[in-house]
Amino acid sequence: QMATWNRYGRWLYSVGQKNTIIRYITRWTRDSKSQLPQHMIIHPEVTEALSSHKPLVALETTIITHGMPYPDNIKTALSVEDVVRRNGVVPATIGIINGSIHIGLTRSEIEYL
Repeated sequence: QMATWNRYGRWLYSVGQKNTIIRYITRWTRDSKSQLPQHMIIHPEVTEALSSHKPLVALETTIITHGMPYPDNIKTALSVEDVVRRNGVVPATIGIINGSIHIGLTRSEIEYL
């Protein structure tokens, strides 16, 4: 399990606990004076959803990277995001790319994984 520092100097266990990350980011967006750790990258769509209190769902990337064969994994991930969007919710797919935690992935990032 991977752990990261939060802004209070406490450990935040991230992998496998996506809702913990979303709660942490929600607190961060309310307190704009603090800076997000360098290794956390939030997609602008997710930031917008958090700041305007839009519904948001955290999706994990295990099925993309470990669960399904290519290209079914990509199709499934994009299909799930599409279903989420059609229901008025912003998807926040969470993955680790080059050592950084990405909250909200682009299509090319999903394909990269």
